[in-house]
Amino acid sequence: MTVGDEQQRQDFRDLAQQPELRFLFYDEGLRHRLTKAVRNDQAEAIAQIAAAADRLRATIPDEQFNFDAAKASVMERTSL
Repeated sequence: MTVGDEQQRQDFRDLAQQPELRFLFYDEGLRHRLTKAVRNDQAEAIAQIAAAADRLRATIPDEQFNFDAAKASVMERTSL
């Protein structure tokens, strides 16, 4: 989730309202291969993460907010 993007924040918050989460799997040719639905037993945690992201974003002045620079810094320090 990009906390600077209101639509992405709303999409993430909306996950907390869904009783189940759907995962769609595609192969290398972008052909749909599998759909899985799992019970959303993390709705409370999702809501808490979204609220924390909103609080933290509010502490960063707009002129200092740079998602791309922050992402690059995290990528530089971690191996995923």
